[in-house]
Amino acid sequence: MLAFGAIMVGGVCGMLVGWRFADLQCGGSERVVIVGRPVPVGTSPSQDDDGGGCGLIIGAGTIGGALIGAGGVAVVSVMALRAMGEWRTRLDTEVTHGTQA
Repeated sequence: MLAFGAIMVGGVCGMLVGWRFADLQCGGSERVVIVGRPVPVGTSPSQDDDGGGCGLIIGAGTIGGALIGAGGVAVVSVMALRAMGEWRTRLDTEVTHGTQA
């Protein structure tokens, strides 16, 4: 259950990172705040006025980030669960045969 929860959290975090990265690439931030004062950045395209092209890029970045985040956490979770299984098998074998490390 903990591994599944960790994979879900990793996927959500990856989704947020992918969404924000793709949004920044499309010019989603129209203003930069310099010392508490918003300053226009120029003529960067917005996700609202480009005919929907940025929506596809942002969606792909969001899904790609979620898959990469969940996949990375899944690999680590499987490795941890296998190591725990190996330790348990080794401990059971030592107890059964009466040997101690």
